[in-house]
Amino acid sequence: MKREAVVTGLYNRIEVWDSARWDEYKKRTERSSQEIAERMNDLGI
Repeated sequence: MKREAVVTGLYNRIEVWDSARWDEYKKRTERSSQEIAERMNDLGI
């Protein structure tokens, strides 16, 4: 490998990501999670 990689996984699954793509994915999902939590809070859930 000539670039940095991120190895992540859960239970019996392993994923290998390019570091830059992992950072993009993480930012998107964190933003989505925050929005969902705020909407649920607005609904009193």
